[in-house]
Amino acid sequence: MLPSLLCLSLSLLPADDAPTLEVGDSSVRPTRLEEHAATWTQAAVGTAGELTPGGEIREETARVRKGGKQIILRRQVMQPPNQPFQQVTIHELDAKTLAPLSIESRIENLPEGAGLPPGVPLRVKSTWDGADYTISREFSDGSVEESQGSLDKPRFDLGVAGLVIAALPLKEDYVAHLPIASIGPGRNPGQDWTLVARVVEEFDYDLGGGKSVQAWLVETDWLDPLTGENTSPGGEESSGGAYTVVSRPKGGLPHVLRYANESVVIDLARPE
Repeated sequence: MLPSLLCLSLSLLPADDAPTLEVGDSSVRPTRLEEHAATWTQAAVGTAGELTPGGEIREETARVRKGGKQIILRRQVMQPPNQPFQQVTIHELDAKTLAPLSIESRIENLPEGAGLPPGVPLRVKSTWDGADYTISREFSDGSVEESQGSLDKPRFDLGVAGLVIAALPLKEDYVAHLPIASIGPGRNPGQDWTLVARVVEEFDYDLGGGKSVQAWLVETDWLDPLTGENTSPGGEESSGGAYTVVSRPKGGLPHVLRYANESVVIDLARPE
């Protein structure tokens, strides 16, 4: 069994007095976040707990100015194992609130003539204005499809949930509710949740090479915003997974060191 999943609860959460931190709430403080560049390894979890390598993820996060506004720019490159191409995802976030401004996903270095399965876009970009969004899908034949929609209210993006959690005032027994949605380029209706983040403990995380750092273990659950039932993408019996978040960021370390659930483990790459 994975150590970081020992404490995960698959039952419904009891009622609590934790606040719901809407987008723009002062408790979500992006000033806690530092620029970083890092690499993670990804592995699938088998039925017996065995890990199957699933490639690596490289990420760079920086503060930049765009259109006279400061934003947090996160560029993430996923390298599938034994493949020449990469999946690149770029988030532009409001530097004051972490609200999504734009999210782009594209495939790079696809071999000539390789093509993509029918209906799979080569590039997708969503742009956001509060709860309203526009999605543009570009296909390998040059065609483009656009669509518009609106959420019930502004929400944080699932793809940067770890950053949002790291921007919270984490401490022992801390609990917060976050309005979150899969609002990236692949958004489908009904992918809205209340993400419940609970600090379980602070512990020494092994960085390798004889080094360690203090980190919070933060469990999460994905609840239906209306019913409070578990609606995790992994199914009714699945948890939302556990994030390992640096307690006091330093030395260019990424804020989220590890994420694990019943099906995947994403862990900071150790020095060899």
